[in-house]
Amino acid sequence: GQKKPGGGMTTLSPAMERAKARLEECGDRRLVEHLFARGVALAEVSEPEGEGPPLAELISAIEVGFEKNFDEVAGNVEPPVAVSTTEESVSVGDHEVALYITRPAGREDRVPCVVHLHGGGMAVCDAKTAAYVNWRALLAAKGLVVVGVDFRNSGGRRGPHPYPAGLEDCAAALEWTVEHRDALNVSSIVLQGESGGGNLVLATAIKTKDTPHRPDGVYAMCPFIRGAYDADAIARFPSLTENNGILLALPGTKPFVAAYQGPFDDPCAWPLAADTEALRGFPPCVISVNELDIYRDEGLAMYRKLMQAGCQAQARVVAGTVHAADCYLRLLPDLADASLSAIAAFARSLPSPPGDE
Repeated sequence: GQKKPGGGMTTLSPAMERAKARLEECGDRRLVEHLFARGVALAEVSEPEGEGPPLAELISAIEVGFEKNFDEVAGNVEPPVAVSTTEESVSVGDHEVALYITRPAGREDRVPCVVHLHGGGMAVCDAKTAAYVNWRALLAAKGLVVVGVDFRNSGGRRGPHPYPAGLEDCAAALEWTVEHRDALNVSSIVLQGESGGGNLVLATAIKTKDTPHRPDGVYAMCPFIRGAYDADAIARFPSLTENNGILLALPGTKPFVAAYQGPFDDPCAWPLAADTEALRGFPPCVISVNELDIYRDEGLAMYRKLMQAGCQAQARVVAGTVHAADCYLRLLPDLADASLSAIAAFARSLPSPPGDE
């Protein structure tokens, strides 16, 4: 449950008051005003009483609410230059995974490619969600070819397909993109995703890093990669306490973890479980996190693990923002553009594969 301060609602608990004060002190003014006006600024930090609705029903309700809110902050945005989109598909077992390929119109030179894995906790939304269509269009407007992957979810309207179904779809989409590098007329190929998509880009890179279909780079935004939010995690990651209740709260992670069914010690399910050996040879990577996100410190911990494994890694903290707020194309266009530009600059910084012209 979520609570809105004032308006006759129940008095906030001390933990919720702390979350409210931190958001008001540190948050971008536009973001704070919007979140409180919509009653979604604070998430309940207490465990719910009773059994609650069945998991599938709960995930479906979360999906409806998430897409409504996300459309308001990131929907109805036009790219600054013309882009075009075509559809392809790749077979995985007995089903087809749709791929939406967006490119700047009229460009004939070879440009970098971003394979985009959308957010939603590996459980909700899809590649046709309006905010993600807009995200890919604005990335393409930066001079990139963008491949949106409609992978299977562990819940919602595209579920239930628990781990590793979605990961297998993402790996197949990456393989297809690498094999069609010349046909797509692209140079470097970067996996990029946010939240649950941040999990999947890291997991896909771990899964493929020793194959011919490895990505040239990885850009993970606000990755959801620990899974086990136990006493050990709370002790290690201060953001789980200081940001608990700001848009997201720890009890709200449980339906997504339960739906995904990935073992906590499997780095392809929860990439923060990866040890140095599992990360050796990982491609160049950027981890971008949000200052006011409960998942901030697990993202930074992943960055440190990559450095300790000898990988080329960078970290970026977007100040004043809640989870994934730099994807709010409509509400925070300047912050979103800075992140889009950072992704494009990273993709262009990567060397072209051997034999590429």
